Amino acid sequence: MSKGFKWAIFSIVVFVGLFLGVGAYLANQKSFADSQAASENLPKFQSYIDMSNFDDVVQIVESEYPDLKQYDLPSEKTVKFVAEDVSPEFKKGDFWYGIKVIQHEQPINTVSVLIEVYDPNSYEDSKTAAFYACKNLGAKFSPTIAPKIEELEKRLKENEQEFTPAKSVSAAEGFRVDLNASNFNDGYPIVCQISKV
Repeated sequence: MSKGFKWAIFSIVVFVGLFLGVGAYLANQKSFADSQAASENLPKFQSYIDMSNFDDVVQIVESEYPDLKQYDLPSEKTVKFVAEDVSPEFKKGDFWYGIKVIQHEQPINTVSVLIEVYDPNSYEDSKTAAFYACKNLGAKFSPTIAPKIEELEKRLKENEQEFTPAKSVSAAEGFRVDLNASNFNDGYPIVCQISKV
């Protein structure tokens, strides 16, 4: 082999190597840019409210339902929020829309949120309003609560069709959710309660 031929082969190998190297570098840069753009489109981390902090839970209800009138019941360690046009005390058979934040002594530092809705003209509207508010507030405490409520709603509907008491309970992932529509026909509200366990 002549020196010129060796030099030509060497030049071709170097050229191909550089070409492949630059191509790989550019492909890697495009991949990096694509992954950066994709990560910017990811949903941002959402922080959730700790249900063991009574004041934070009260603030969430205040901010989510600013039209509700607030009543502090310090002797019961409860804050009650009710619709403007209703009495602060529930009267059997009267329209009622209320949310209570309750501080429990046992277990220590636990808080419950209790949503109560009674529309004497509509069982279905009462359920819809109660469960909507429950899912809305539950989503502030954990991403698992709203789907759990939907699951319990299905169970409750099955109970209604089987003529068994319209109530359903679930405790999982640190929370307990109770749905109870069984006393509506007796003039009492539909209730959804979220508690940290």
